Amino acid sequence: MNQGIAQFKRMMADFRSVGGITVKAALATPLVIAAVGLGPPSSLPLATVAAVAEAIVLMTIFQFWRGFSRKRMNLRMTLLLVMLCVFGTAYWVGVERYTLVSPKKERIVFGYEVRGDVSPLLSSNYTVIKALSQAQYRSTEVWTRESVSNIRCVLEFLWLASFVALASFIGAFVLTNRMPTSQ
Repeated sequence: MNQGIAQFKRMMADFRSVGGITVKAALATPLVIAAVGLGPPSSLPLATVAAVAEAIVLMTIFQFWRGFSRKRMNLRMTLLLVMLCVFGTAYWVGVERYTLVSPKKERIVFGYEVRGDVSPLLSSNYTVIKALSQAQYRSTEVWTRESVSNIRCVLEFLWLASFVALASFIGAFVLTNRMPTSQ
């Protein structure tokens, strides 16, 4: 069996090491976050995709990065940490700027272009939030379908990219810490 995949399998079977537990926690994180309602609007299907993407990324790292020097791995870990911070922050800002939680506890995604029939009605007394409330929190009755869809896609991409960067960082960390100290 290939050494990278064999090492990945050993690590996944190991429930005693910090590395094994950390990787398993990383794989479960998007599913747990979606289950408690902190994920993006279409969170459960996307969380499943994120968990599968994380597993694929981890297998790829164990397969192809195991021969790299410690210096090269440290550089990759630094870049992955920066990516995680950028994608995670962008996701958080996007969620804060383009979503709200309805009275029914559903996350509603805004658009960036108000519909032509709604725009003339808006004023300081009648805001998009008021219009959204009167539309029973159906965002495509306030914003164009395309703008809502685009914002949703960007948020989902940032969510997925954040978890892929997290899994990559953890995989690189575990792999680096399993290296002989002489490397």
